[in-house]
Amino acid sequence: MSFPELEARPHWARYFADIPGIIPYIHQAWRGNLAKFAELRDQIDPERVFLNPAMQRILYPAANAR
Repeated sequence: MSFPELEARPHWARYFADIPGIIPYIHQAWRGNLAKFAELRDQIDPERVFLNPAMQRILYPAANAR
């Protein structure tokens, strides 16, 4: 991630949620695509049954601010 010109993104299947600064980095790297993904995800799982805490913090940051 120290090479922004590479546009590196974490591998979703790996455990990365506790890396300092990773969530703001993900939001910056994925920008609007992350919101689009969250919208599609909510269509498939509207009750958010299959959502883990890490994905909650990444996909729905406004809910975490409460």
